Amino acid sequence: MGRLIKKGTRGAATNFISRNQALRKLQLSLPDFRRLCILKGIYPREPSNKKSVKGNTNSTYYYTKDIKYLLHEPLLLKFREFKTFVKRVNKALGKRDDDTVERLEDQKPDYTVDHLVKERYPAFVDSLRDLDDALCMLFLFRVMPRSGRVKASIVNDCERVSREFLNYVIESGSLRKCFLSIKGIYYQAEIMGQTITWIAPYNFNQKVPDDVDFRVMLTFLEFYVTMMGFVNYKLYQHINIRYPPALDVSKESADAGLGSLLLEQAEGKPEKEGENDVVSVSVSVKESGDASADQNGDTEAMKQDSKRRIASIGKALNRIVKEQAAEDKKTTNTASTDAEVQDDSTQLDNFVAVADGSDEIDGLEEARAQEKQTQLMRSLFSKYKFFLNREVPTESLEFAIRSMGGRVSWGRLYESVSNAYAEDDDTITHQIVDRPGVDTTKYNREYVQPQWVYDCINAKALLNTEKYGPGCVLPPHLSPFVEYDEGDYVPGSDVVSGSTAEVQGEVAGDEDEDVDSEEKYAQELKAEGEGVAFSNTNKETGTSQKRKRDVAADTAAEEKELAIMMMSKKHKNLYNKIMYSKEQKKQKVAKLQEKKAATAKK
Repeated sequence: MGRLIKKGTRGAATNFISRNQALRKLQLSLPDFRRLCILKGIYPREPSNKKSVKGNTNSTYYYTKDIKYLLHEPLLLKFREFKTFVKRVNKALGKRDDDTVERLEDQKPDYTVDHLVKERYPAFVDSLRDLDDALCMLFLFRVMPRSGRVKASIVNDCERVSREFLNYVIESGSLRKCFLSIKGIYYQAEIMGQTITWIAPYNFNQKVPDDVDFRVMLTFLEFYVTMMGFVNYKLYQHINIRYPPALDVSKESADAGLGSLLLEQAEGKPEKEGENDVVSVSVSVKESGDASADQNGDTEAMKQDSKRRIASIGKALNRIVKEQAAEDKKTTNTASTDAEVQDDSTQLDNFVAVADGSDEIDGLEEARAQEKQTQLMRSLFSKYKFFLNREVPTESLEFAIRSMGGRVSWGRLYESVSNAYAEDDDTITHQIVDRPGVDTTKYNREYVQPQWVYDCINAKALLNTEKYGPGCVLPPHLSPFVEYDEGDYVPGSDVVSGSTAEVQGEVAGDEDEDVDSEEKYAQELKAEGEGVAFSNTNKETGTSQKRKRDVAADTAAEEKELAIMMMSKKHKNLYNKIMYSKEQKKQKVAKLQEKKAATAKK
């Protein structure tokens, strides 16, 4: 008989620990525990069976190993030091000892979370994958009003790191999509092979809600600001720009926007990329606010970088194939060794010949196509100069236009910034307006609404400006993040998406009519030879064709009904769910179309 195992000593009972037990183990208050878990990236866990876990079933649980991991965190000592500091300050305030209070304030304990960033993101690509939430939080707090709950220093830090990130996206040409929504402006950028999406609120007066726990949000923000500083440093180093960029006070006072940061080339060469690192094209550093770089030089640099990448890929693939061939040679039987090795060597020669630059590799062709598309995106507005009216979102348009290689100016910016220009400049090609009654007398420029810029970016091409003129009813601004399936309603279109089946049906019907017409013509010739009247032949032919169609439709319906009857109960339930969802989608589309028709009548 084996040894009996005492209940609660193994399994889920020891793998999980309740929050109250964790507080007693760490000797922390609940706010400090929450703060520490947020900074360390430790979150509650849900046991599969709460009855097998010690404690109340309504408790919040954590992994025991995570709580043990927190026992060795240096921030624990800092939290305890700060708790002691608060007690001493309160005691001195109770005694009205101002000298002691002033002396204690100078000795206030402080801490940083730099080591936590390195612990949570050992590789730089890990931080890029987790950048979406950080950017959304930073762009939210940068427009927050300064108040007692949100200090001015926090807002300034969010403004600084977010502006630095936007300047990097401009310099690297990483912007891919933009979408204007009710919540704010959605952006998507592709940085070192990672797709990053975030939302920036509109620059309106924000009302701070009273029912939000800002202590939790500020704890997240504390970590995100530090993390974003590390990310910006690495990104700037990658394109050989000095970090942190200096702030030009004169441009900042003149409302220069993103151009108030002075981007200077760093000393030395850009950091070397390892064999497994993501290769990115180095972009020449432009002057602040000037996006008219030499396109020929950029194109030549892109070609050289593309050749270098293709060569490195070919070498890596060559090495992998050689290693695989060597392993296969060791593991094969003695009888078939010579034949297989000879076959492997032949395949290797062919593969290497292709990998050295042949267009037969789909991966290389796809990489070249993406590189070409990226280059086109970066130079979409390179030949144009924009001027922004005061009623349009200046920072968003500046960011979008400069990311596509265009030049932009607005207001009285030209009076304090050397490379800016005034509204009466004859070289301006596009003026962005957002109100009717604008003077459009200048014949050598296009007057468009802001949506034209974002639609061009999403379409990756220059759209016709006739539909975007001042006072015009704009076309639907469709989200570039949504893919419409068959049967979905597409705004601004009278045709339901996925109407390919209907078109196919029409084509099939036309083909049937063509076949029927041929049969009809043959029957008419036959009847004419037999001396039968044409009207009788036509009538009989139409009746027979209709009878054939009815028989075919009845046969198809019977076969479908029989197939449903032969289904198992599981498959029949699944079929009913599919048909129910399709019917619900049809009803939803019909309601949207009715709503659109009613709105059009008004």
